[in-house]
Amino acid sequence: MHKSTLANADVRAEMKCAGVTLWQIADALNVCEMTVTRRFRREMNEPAKREVFELIAKISSSTSKIKEGQADVGNGDSGNELPQG
Repeated sequence: MHKSTLANADVRAEMKCAGVTLWQIADALNVCEMTVTRRFRREMNEPAKREVFELIAKISSSTSKIKEGQADVGNGDSGNELPQG
C-alpha cells in the first residue's frame, strides 16, 4: 500500500507549534478558509511558504500580546489585525 505524505508538512507543523489555525491564515490573507485548505493540498513553492511562515509569526506574536494583556485596544490594536500587502 502506498504511504502518502501530507503536503506542506513543514508549514502545518509550524502552525501547530505556534497555535495558529487555518482560519487565522485565511483571515490574514483576506480569503475564505476553504481557499487556504485548497492551497495546502499541494506542495507550495518557496515564496508562498515564506509568506505563510511570516503570517504564522505575526499571528502568533499578536496572539501572545493578547494573552499577555499587551495589546493596546484603545489605539485600535486588538492584536489580530495584520498589515495587508
